[in-house]
Amino acid sequence: MDEAGVDMQVRSLTTPGLHNLAAAASVETARRVNDTIADAVARRPDRFQGLSAIPTPDPEAAPRELGRAVRELGLKGALL
Repeated sequence: MDEAGVDMQVRSLTTPGLHNLAAAASVETARRVNDTIADAVARRPDRFQGLSAIPTPDPEAAPRELGRAVRELGLKGALL
């Protein structure tokens, strides 16, 4: 990052995301991904911020996971 002149990196899950998974698998994967991103941010908050993954195949779990990711893990929002 230093060599490229990057001060801060936003960590997130990229394509294909979770939309192509079964509902249960998307919830489990979102939790693991968000925990991993939050861990990286916690280790280097001066260099990393995070956006959460949302389990969109499960419309009831999606807002719950977003809330957990923001309120409990400290991520800054979501990337859809």
